Order: sequence, then structure tokens, then C-alpha cells
Amino acid sequence: MKIRATLLLAAVPLLLAAEKPEWIKFAPKDEKFSISLPKAPRDLSPKASADAPIRSKVYMCQPAAVGDAVYTVNVTEMPGKVTPDDVRDGLISGSKDKVESEKPFQVGTAKGKEFTIKTAGPSPYKRVRVCVVKATIYQWMVSGSEADVKGKDADMFLTSFELTESPNK
Repeated sequence: MKIRATLLLAAVPLLLAAEKPEWIKFAPKDEKFSISLPKAPRDLSPKASADAPIRSKVYMCQPAAVGDAVYTVNVTEMPGKVTPDDVRDGLISGSKDKVESEKPFQVGTAKGKEFTIKTAGPSPYKRVRVCVVKATIYQWMVSGSEADVKGKDADMFLTSFELTESPNK
């Protein structure tokens, strides 16, 4: 009986690990980046005319269940100079959201900033990374509980972002 119980206890972690699917590397054509996601995202990009001054692409991994973390990648091309601080200010303007922390990071030769934001919305926390390369703003974010945005999956998502083309091109 002890042997069966020991074998059962040894098998539980393996069964739990088997439930969690492997993440995929997502690299949309013509977007010059790749990132790891828990599953293929939905393209929620707004429709824009060919002569629009701003082009935006939005990719999102919806949660499997209510309360799960949401993973979002936004790529926006726009004229003019924009900084990560401008993006941060845009995220919290007109709301009761508060920046809890911010720190610099680097992706290849591109510099950016990471922000942890406490929100008043349905997902109480956001952890956002932003880097600007020429006229392109790359923003990737995990939203959810504090445990979600500060956990290992969030770390893997946020640190997996890579530019697939040199920012100097």
C-alpha cells in the first residue's frame, strides 16, 4: 500500500506538468519581432486605410478561463518621436491606475522600460514592456492578478521578446 501511495505522489507532478501545454514562438510576417506565447494569439488589429498615418497591430492570447492572465502584443508605427514614458503616461491617463514600479531593460541594442501598473479595471495588475525603434512602438503586456504578472510565465513572456531585424535598418 505504501508503494502505491509513493508512486501516486510521484506521478502527480508529472500529470500536472502534462496539463500545461508548451509555449509557441510567435513571429508574425513583416513585423520584425518574435515572442513566446502560451498559445497562438488572435489578431485584433483595427482596420485602417492604406494612407492612414498610424498603423497598429494587436495580438492577444485570451485566457482559457476567467481569471487567467491575458498576454497582449501591440506594434504601432507612427510619425514623430515617442518614448516609453509617453506610452506609460498614455496607459494611465484618465484612469485611477498607478505605476507601482518601473525599470529599464534592453532588447539587443534597443533600450526600453518595464512598468508594473496597479489598475482599477477587471485585471488588477499589468506588467508592460515598451521599446521604441525609429517610428515603431513595440509594447507587450501581461494582465491579471498580482501573482500572474509577477510569476514565472509572465517573466518568460516578457523576456522572450526579440527583434528579428536590426533597429538600425
